[in-house]
Amino acid sequence: MLRKTKEGAAATEDSPMVLLRHQGRLHVKRLIAGPGQHVSADLHSRLRVDGRLVASPGEVRIPIDQDVLRVGAIRSRWSEAIAGPGGGAQLERQDDARWFLKPASREESSGWVWLIYHHRNVYRGNRSSRVLDDCPTNLGLSRRMMPVSSVGLRFRFRRREGSDSGLIASGHDAAAGRLQPVVQVMRWTLSGPRMDLVSDLDRGVLELQPLPLNSVPENSRWDDSGLGDWLPEVTPEAPVALGVDRRLFAEISELQLWRRIEYRVAPETSWDLGSDHWFVVGDNVPVSIDSRTWGPIKTSQILGVCTVLGE
Repeated sequence: MLRKTKEGAAATEDSPMVLLRHQGRLHVKRLIAGPGQHVSADLHSRLRVDGRLVASPGEVRIPIDQDVLRVGAIRSRWSEAIAGPGGGAQLERQDDARWFLKPASREESSGWVWLIYHHRNVYRGNRSSRVLDDCPTNLGLSRRMMPVSSVGLRFRFRRREGSDSGLIASGHDAAAGRLQPVVQVMRWTLSGPRMDLVSDLDRGVLELQPLPLNSVPENSRWDDSGLGDWLPEVTPEAPVALGVDRRLFAEISELQLWRRIEYRVAPETSWDLGSDHWFVVGDNVPVSIDSRTWGPIKTSQILGVCTVLGE
């Protein structure tokens, strides 16, 4: 029923959506575990099947922030990260949500500039907050929200005119004998910060998937990056920072943050599924009422498997 991903998670991509009847009502839910399997929660309340985290369905994305939608009096949640008290602003956001470099002196024409995302909780007066597992369609509902483990990032990068030739444009540092990053992305995870170094951008668009949970690779050590003395600090409230090389940078646009679904259940909760038992969850987390509340369902309650029209 479920396959194991490289990160050791129980994947839901192959798990069917089923139509079922519970207490006289019809429901459509995702089937994630069946007879003989063990369902439990870890210390972060994340749902596990046979000890493996339940991976989010790949086609489902929950928006966190789309910079282009923040126009007029609504200020962007992105701002420039300034290095030290003597630093000055170098990036400027236009009304169409495109970010440009301000005119710079000769001394300021090289090095890295950074944008950092600051999350705000619309349920608490737009105050600074961790990214929580809320959904835009759930406004007005009362529920407990949990911090998400990681976020995905997408943006469009346009190079400066005249930078498309030479070693810099190719992203290769000949003197050092290695690829030279043109973009740095720092992200917060439950295990702490992680850095991604990008030496090329396919058609000018970069999309980073949410990180494997609790994964901070050994090659993400900042002191080995060789990319400068100063890096912004990412935190649960400011979970993403984006750095660009001034020599190549012309414009950043279409900044988007999103997340996968994370299934939650009360810590230390567990179920051992019998020979006629199945465990189902809904994708509208945490509002959905499903086996996390009902407990396992029986085979006789499943009326059929849902398919997409045209398949």
